[in-house]
Amino acid sequence: MIKTILSYLFITISFCSFGQDSVRIHKCDQQNHSQEILLQNPEISKVRIQNERDIQNWLANKTVTTQSVISIPVVFHILYTTEEQNLSEPQILAQLEALNRDFRRNNPDTVLTPERFKSVATDTEIEFCLAIQTPDGYLTNGIIRKETSVKKIGETDKYYQPTQGGSQIWDPEVYLNIWVCEINDTLLGYTYLPGEANASFDGIVLNYQVCGSAFYISAPYNKGRTLAHEIGHWLNLEHPWGEEEGCGYDDKVSDTPLQEKPNYQCPNAIVISCNNAPNGDMHMNYMDYTFDQCQNSFTYGQKERMLATLNTNRKSLLSSIGCSLPDTTKLLEEVIDVFPNPTQTFLNIRFRLKESQNAAIIIFDITGKVIYHNNSIVEVERVSIDFSEFANGGYIVKVVTNDKNQIFKVLKTE
Repeated sequence: MIKTILSYLFITISFCSFGQDSVRIHKCDQQNHSQEILLQNPEISKVRIQNERDIQNWLANKTVTTQSVISIPVVFHILYTTEEQNLSEPQILAQLEALNRDFRRNNPDTVLTPERFKSVATDTEIEFCLAIQTPDGYLTNGIIRKETSVKKIGETDKYYQPTQGGSQIWDPEVYLNIWVCEINDTLLGYTYLPGEANASFDGIVLNYQVCGSAFYISAPYNKGRTLAHEIGHWLNLEHPWGEEEGCGYDDKVSDTPLQEKPNYQCPNAIVISCNNAPNGDMHMNYMDYTFDQCQNSFTYGQKERMLATLNTNRKSLLSSIGCSLPDTTKLLEEVIDVFPNPTQTFLNIRFRLKESQNAAIIIFDITGKVIYHNNSIVEVERVSIDFSEFANGGYIVKVVTNDKNQIFKVLKTE
């Protein structure tokens, strides 16, 4: 049944480069997780029913207005056991940019949407922004990094438990939480429909190897569309075939054709199922299981369902201040980051300061010897230190501001 649905996509023996002719993988495990949580708590079925009533009521009674674009604050929890899994900020930003292109239908491959479906493909008018305000009202870059000793933590319930090696959720009524971490090599991601997960884990789990877009990750999941698929679920979209394979279910969206089962790879012809001729399955839809290069659209009906969800089951996000600048009186007096790392020439230390203040910068080599020590009045956002004459290897950079100590490991390379 559901497990059969999730057993067809292909990767190479080396998971870093997904191929088309070897080990089969699960594109998405949402249905399994939804079933499991329902078994644990049968009362959730009542929540699902009420949520659907709310959606249908909103759709039936909404007034036609000029839709303003909705922006959803996102926080990425990067859980890593190796440096490969500790994704860079540019890679995370590439994923966010891909997400916004796809949801706003600014993706260049819209030209590949078949003519028979172009009339229903649309801009969802939903966007995503990296959070710039923490739940406590401080500045943030929307990225949390945590080293963990738990292998494949995304397969366990530890990913959201800070005492078990995970990262604690930010209020899901204010943020979309995305845990990027190691999962089984045959799974790309999963989430829950609204109302299924409690406030401890109401978010998305994403395999770190499909977070990003081309240049950072390899085909066939190299356009960031696994996350688009999972966010669709998070906003109450189902797979095109509905709750189960077969023609007895649908996805509760009127402009997506009935579909018997998932499509895989890149179909090179019209796929007919459930008497949906002549147009066939909408296998280029983000909610199917095809490769990223073959997906390019959401429909108007899917847009309406997601907007209905944002006006009912996830209404609190409409008033979220996660992407608003915090009160400047709460700005942290600390170092934001040290970059580039590794460095070949200059090391930059970026500060966040309420006002000018004393700062001590001390650099130790691997033996613990102090090789740089500077006390100064910091009045700027960034200080640069020349590393070009330092020997290659590891260093410890210690920064002290207002009695706050921060330690960074830095690597000097050729």
